[in-house]
Amino acid sequence: MQPIDFELGKEKLLITAMDGRAEKRWSFSLEQVQAATFDDTLHSWTLTGDSGEHRLICMSAFTGNNNDEDEADDDA
Repeated sequence: MQPIDFELGKEKLLITAMDGRAEKRWSFSLEQVQAATFDDTLHSWTLTGDSGEHRLICMSAFTGNNNDEDEADDDA
């Protein structure tokens, strides 16, 4: 499975992933997101949507911005 995109809007959470050539999509209402539970043992979130129960595990996170922290250090 390729990288997954998360888009949280005012009305829903949309998760999109490419599995080979097939695009997979999952959609959850804000009520379903608010009802999600965190499992301390598995370090994952359980969301129940229209298509059943889904478990989300954050493997790693990063941000893509144009701020270069090294440049800020050079100016000091």
